[in-house]
Amino acid sequence: MIPVHEARRQLGAVLLLAGVVHAAIMVYACLVVSRRAAPPPDWLAWHRLYASHFALMGIAGAAVIVRKAREGDLFTPQLWLDFFLGIIVFMVAFPLVNHALAVWLPARLCWLSLVTSAWLLGYGWRLFQGRQIWDRLDL
Repeated sequence: MIPVHEARRQLGAVLLLAGVVHAAIMVYACLVVSRRAAPPPDWLAWHRLYASHFALMGIAGAAVIVRKAREGDLFTPQLWLDFFLGIIVFMVAFPLVNHALAVWLPARLCWLSLVTSAWLLGYGWRLFQGRQIWDRLDL
């Protein structure tokens, strides 16, 4: 039987990598907004990069869970819960907050969008340590 914490470590590594990529994208976007960096020459390619990192995060996380489930006897509902909790907060709640910030706050405060990156990095780090985000969610 494969321990759940071993699978969580690999899932956490995926989310850590996604958090680093997201932070880099957000830092560049903030530099463009504050006119400290040149805008990308092709906005459509930039948008595709931004959207594809979300898709790759989801595919890679699901692939880790499916691969670990095929390797041996593993209780996968716990991993799916760990994964989807992080993804739902990251991809649903935080974009709503970021949109509200973008509407109501001046552009110089765009650095607040790094809160989403910090969440993903923190959540990925917690999973990488083999722990879930909240002990009561341990099935």
